[in-house]
Amino acid sequence: MVESPVRRTLKLAALGVYYLAKMFATNTMSFITGLTCFTFTVASCQAQTSTEAVNKPMPVAIGDTVSALGKNIWIIFQGKNNNYWFGSDGQGIFRYDGNAIVHFSTKDGLLNNQIRGIQEDREGNIFISSLGGVNKFDGQKFITLPVVESTDWQLSADDLWFSILGKSNEYGPYRYDGKTLYHLKFPKSFMEDKYYTEHGKHPWSPYEVYTIYKDKKGNIWFGTVGSGVWKYDGHSVKNFTKENGLESNHIWTIYTSGLGELWFGGANPSGVYKFNGHSFERKY
Repeated sequence: MVESPVRRTLKLAALGVYYLAKMFATNTMSFITGLTCFTFTVASCQAQTSTEAVNKPMPVAIGDTVSALGKNIWIIFQGKNNNYWFGSDGQGIFRYDGNAIVHFSTKDGLLNNQIRGIQEDREGNIFISSLGGVNKFDGQKFITLPVVESTDWQLSADDLWFSILGKSNEYGPYRYDGKTLYHLKFPKSFMEDKYYTEHGKHPWSPYEVYTIYKDKKGNIWFGTVGSGVWKYDGHSVKNFTKENGLESNHIWTIYTSGLGELWFGGANPSGVYKFNGHSFERKY
């Protein structure tokens, strides 16, 4: 264990007082000499402590304080410390702590100013997904998470799941296990051929993930742009489409009701569905 300068100074002071007392009891001249040396030693330690404090690097504040949020807010997230985060589609991200609004952008370390998601881990780190990838914000700086391509689907309670909607040729979900950010891809769906037949050369893939939801059982649900819904339960990845009662190919949102029912909202064609545990029932 490394001893702090303050603790070291206090120990020297206590030791010095002990020996000075012994000197005074035996020889007055030795006491005076010892007192001079002791004073010099303590002063040197204090100077060292002061120098170390001055040389210690201070955290650098990033971001700009602004008077209002930007335009095109896509994502709103509230952290454990009650800070609000607002992700925009083109102007980066804003943090509101109840007193001031701070704006962060690519000049502060964000990979891209088009924000697609905001999450938080157990330690309070904020994760931002954008068209450029995923950043981790530790309270002082933005850290870029390198991506590892993987076909190994896994699931643990503390995983964070991301989508990077609109990033060219990088469709499919991303899983962060606390150490590594994995890019995964769905198995081929029969909806793929149908999607390209209907849309031709489309800039987006049918496997683009639009929304991600974790249910109370820990299952991960993915709503996609053109291949319906996917569910991962830690063992297998299952695709739900029209054959399962889900007529909408494009799923916008997933929600759990107070009764624990899973609801899905989609388009192409538009509709609202309830999942009964096996298939989908169209309600609206």
